[in-house]
Amino acid sequence: MSSQGKDFQTAKAAVAAAPDIREELTAPIKARIQNGTYGVDNASFAEKLLQKQEEMR
Repeated sequence: MSSQGKDFQTAKAAVAAAPDIREELTAPIKARIQNGTYGVDNASFAEKLLQKQEEMR
């Protein structure tokens, strides 16, 4: 197997071993949602949504 093939297999194994959800990032957000302190700025959300729509065109 080539060096590049071995590198690919190593990277593939690392991705497969990684968790699907990064709990250290999602846990604080989940806690804020559960205790009612998580809020979304509607204007900011709408702006980002429109930006993504433009990028997809």
